[in-house]
Amino acid sequence: MKRNYLALLFFLLLSDSISYCQFQDDQKIVISGNVSTSADSDEMRINVLSDNGKFAGLFNVPETEEEINASVDRLRDEFDGVNVKDGDGTSVNLTEKILGQPDDVLTEEQKLRIMKIMACVRDGLYKIDGEIPDGGPNKGYQIVNWLHTRSEVNEVLEAAKMRNNPKMTSNQIEEAIIASIMSDSVKTPQNFLTHNKDARKAAASLLVKFFPLSQQGNLERIENICNIIDEHQISPPAFMGNMVQMFIRGKVKGEITSALKAKYGDIMSPGSETIRSVSESLLKKLAESSKNLTSDGNSVALTSEEELLLSNIGVDLWKVKNANLIDSIQKKVANPLESVSSSNPGEIAFTEDELKFLDLVGVKNWAVPDSKTAWNSASRSLIDGDSLINYFSPEGYAKIVKIRGPGTIFRDLTIWDSIESARTSGKDANSVMGGEAQTLIDSRKSDAEKAVAKIKSDMQSWIDSQKLQKGYSAQEKVSFWDTDAEPLKYPASGETLTGRDAERYEFAKEIRAEMERRLRAAQ
Repeated sequence: MKRNYLALLFFLLLSDSISYCQFQDDQKIVISGNVSTSADSDEMRINVLSDNGKFAGLFNVPETEEEINASVDRLRDEFDGVNVKDGDGTSVNLTEKILGQPDDVLTEEQKLRIMKIMACVRDGLYKIDGEIPDGGPNKGYQIVNWLHTRSEVNEVLEAAKMRNNPKMTSNQIEEAIIASIMSDSVKTPQNFLTHNKDARKAAASLLVKFFPLSQQGNLERIENICNIIDEHQISPPAFMGNMVQMFIRGKVKGEITSALKAKYGDIMSPGSETIRSVSESLLKKLAESSKNLTSDGNSVALTSEEELLLSNIGVDLWKVKNANLIDSIQKKVANPLESVSSSNPGEIAFTEDELKFLDLVGVKNWAVPDSKTAWNSASRSLIDGDSLINYFSPEGYAKIVKIRGPGTIFRDLTIWDSIESARTSGKDANSVMGGEAQTLIDSRKSDAEKAVAKIKSDMQSWIDSQKLQKGYSAQEKVSFWDTDAEPLKYPASGETLTGRDAERYEFAKEIRAEMERRLRAAQ
């Protein structure tokens, strides 16, 4: 990797026609000016974008035209049964929606390219999921990503068509759609905070097969798409800020608890009262760092016993002493457009110490849209479209429902808490959405709430038909469904539920699956 960077740097220093360039791992690459490049230097730039083809094997383009057409035919067969909303609110299948766009929105060449890229991603995601055994980690996750992508593409298209100041070109609209296709293509629970970085690497490897580098301007278009993917991570901002905060704190807490166990074994055992007391106080200060500051407000106030404990178990004192910076990071990510770097308006301005904390969870920078870039309109269209399908549609509600509740890190008491989470995130996302999207927000939100109301009524009958078989009496309220029912019991870490608790926990999973199915059908 370093050799590629050095070679590219040498090339850039020799090219006096370049007016601006920046590049680092996980940062934007911007080239402006009339650049005459060799094939080797173009390949170097792709190597930087793709991290030397890190995800090159995930999405493959069929070798023959016959195989490509067969892949697109499979996609079309699927899309013929996928209904999406047109701009006026009418329902149309996704094949008709994409292929029916006028030439000033998408040319015939662009429509075909979009369909081919979507077919490659579809085949790749189904292949990835097919290789995971039933019950295995992440089983079904890529299918959820794919279902989300299908509907997101439509909303990105609608959001792009509504941007009239200035009106987007067909190239910009195509770039927004392709960025949408790729944006969640390598997303897993494990890379949640960095899936945008991984997605742009995968995009660079795949898109070079559809935008030949021999054709002038294609490299810049690939770069545009990669940057658009990078920037979509800002929404919903408050939620993302909270997730970054949670991941960093969890990383530091995990290091402390592992070190405590390695040094002292079970600190809950008799004779460990002092260590247990100090460690509990230490972990509480980590969790509530901003409430436990020194008199000058610059760092977390620790006792000599807490500092000694950290030293004894080999955990860097700095990580707890400066844990208040985790809250500072959260605030910046939650307000991305107000936290922009003055030296690099395409990123949030983090201090060196904040970047050290971010590095613990693999985050090198946090990209934000910049109105001065060539891809800004497309980037904002992806942010708008992603938010529309995620938080203002039955499909989006279904996605949120699936990833919350039993068996997830989000221990919602009822299915309605999961639905409310989508609504809350919608309000959050709206803070970074364009004004042009407001009409779509109002329309989509109304449709989503009507769908929820109907499903709630219909599902009550389904619940009543199932509850006797699941250990409930006829008049008893159902956990995870009724808000006034006995709260659903979630297992503690390492605990296996048994008997009545286990039966109700499994029924809650069935309720979630049925709600998800009905929401998707209502899209």
